[in-house]
Amino acid sequence: MTTCARLFAVAPAVVVLGLSAPARCETGAWQVEAAPALAPGPLGDWDDFRVSHPCVLRVGSQWRMYYEGARLDENGLTAGIGLATSTDGVHWQKSPQNPLLRPDVSPETEEQSARARSPAVCQLADGSFLMLCLDDNLSSGDAVLRFAHSADGIHWDTSTEREPLLARMDQEMSFSASLFRQSDPPRLQIWYLDAAGDGDRRSLAHAVRMEAGKWSDVVRQPAQDIDADGSIERAQVVPSGDYYLLCYMATKDSGENVVYRFRVSPNARSWLAQGPPDFVPAGAESYGGLAVVYTAEGARLFYYEEREDGSRQIRTAFCPKSAYRATP
Repeated sequence: MTTCARLFAVAPAVVVLGLSAPARCETGAWQVEAAPALAPGPLGDWDDFRVSHPCVLRVGSQWRMYYEGARLDENGLTAGIGLATSTDGVHWQKSPQNPLLRPDVSPETEEQSARARSPAVCQLADGSFLMLCLDDNLSSGDAVLRFAHSADGIHWDTSTEREPLLARMDQEMSFSASLFRQSDPPRLQIWYLDAAGDGDRRSLAHAVRMEAGKWSDVVRQPAQDIDADGSIERAQVVPSGDYYLLCYMATKDSGENVVYRFRVSPNARSWLAQGPPDFVPAGAESYGGLAVVYTAEGARLFYYEEREDGSRQIRTAFCPKSAYRATP
């Protein structure tokens, strides 16, 4: 087994946007499942228009997908966060307790005042779960990042104190966050993209919080240092032993072409083109979202595709380890 294959073999389960094909489709080394991993619910359900922004992690033998669900009715688009589970990463069942986080409702007007979206989840050392999500205030137009905590990953407490890091991330117009808990040394890590600075220049940002401590200063790397050819729209970083595994979604040609790329780094600064080859989705109007789980067999990628009517569904593709790029 090559160094690259061993590296991705030990990568832990990960925390970080349809059309159904007639049969399982192969795109180079990637195999796209014929049926969507998750589709919108029946008309009238809370997620009857869109399911998107998946966050996938392994909890024991179970796969868990936290996702953004949206409903479209005469009042517009409303969104919340739901959960689906799987035993193989391919066939998924939505939780009967969905939505886990639903839009807030104003007690004065009984109208929706906010919506929750874009979840990033990790499991903590005590077995509980931490979620970072984005809350949109529909009255003011503001959007803020918030942490939520859960003992079982189903019932969530959003009353936790808002940390200064999140206020700073809001000001930086941050998005595409991923959480990871590292056991040695025990600490929580966050990666996200931000658009701080002049114009639309994005950076991959990283901060660390020791258990029961404060967040470190944010370290940034210009996105152009990682990919000079495209604009990075989504990113997920996973520590694995002495290395870091990066998967990101880049757009080229003014957003008309989308590609998912994989990189490896010993220092989270110098990224080498190793591991799974590029994945180029096909067959829909547009794409987004990003979640990857690395297993002993290969890499399973989750993303969403958007159809002509604006609805979204989540798809999954698999790359066997035999197709990984070898260490140069």
